[in-house]
Amino acid sequence: MMSWPAEVFSFQRADLQSRWEDYGAPTRMVMATGALISAGDLVRADRVRQAGRLAILELLGEVDALITP
Repeated sequence: MMSWPAEVFSFQRADLQSRWEDYGAPTRMVMATGALISAGDLVRADRVRQAGRLAILELLGEVDALITP
């Protein structure tokens, strides 16, 4: 589940109400979809994010540098 539409909606709520037409249709749809995500969904997403973060920290705990192309 993607929680970012709910986060965007929470920050843009006032502007969406007062300036709906200033946003493009795809942007409006994504942000409006964020209103449909429940608090329980956000809590679950945050728990998954936290578990992933801890797993990555454990995996890379002994790494001093990460070199990528």
